[in-house]
Amino acid sequence: IKRVVPGVLENLRFSRFGGEISRTTIRRVVRYHYGRKWRAMQRIPLSRETARQRFLWCQAWREDIEELLETIFSDESSVQSQPNYKRGWIFRKPHEKFMRELVNVTVHGKSRLSIMVWGAIWRGGKSDIIVMIRDQTARRRGYTSLSYQQALTEGLLPIWTCFRHFQQDNARIHSSESTTNWLLEHGISWIDWPAHSPDLNPIEHIWKQLKLNI
Repeated sequence: IKRVVPGVLENLRFSRFGGEISRTTIRRVVRYHYGRKWRAMQRIPLSRETARQRFLWCQAWREDIEELLETIFSDESSVQSQPNYKRGWIFRKPHEKFMRELVNVTVHGKSRLSIMVWGAIWRGGKSDIIVMIRDQTARRRGYTSLSYQQALTEGLLPIWTCFRHFQQDNARIHSSESTTNWLLEHGISWIDWPAHSPDLNPIEHIWKQLKLNI
């Protein structure tokens, strides 16, 4: 038993021989093998090929780490009225932190209230936080390539320098032909980014801290 599932410990109290096992005994055995319980780590769904591409990307940048550190890392983040995931408890040993069967695959749900903001950081600096504008001409009045380009106009252009690269993930509004043309027109170079890799972007730590402070 690794995961703490409601009711499972209660069921464990009754052995297959019909005897009842005390809660104290269960706690003592679990403490002996695992020491303590932990919050399950979060991860996104990764195929073997995606994991391989992430590994190759990291290997490629090891030789140019200083250049990578000068990159402008950017991303959007939604600020929601309710959290979009829960983290369950597990029993594990310290080195089992990222074992596949002991992490929770992050699934995004809908919240009652949500706004999208854009921001960027680099070594020694940060952009303003830009509240993105929904595209009123879009079918569902959501965020489109136009919304993204407006955010870049307000947030990226004032800080852009040709001595740095620009980082963005592979979201559809980032990789669209319209956005690609916008970046080229403004002379902005960007780095290739492996799919499903928000954890490689240092700005994710900033978003987490900001949300904790809200």
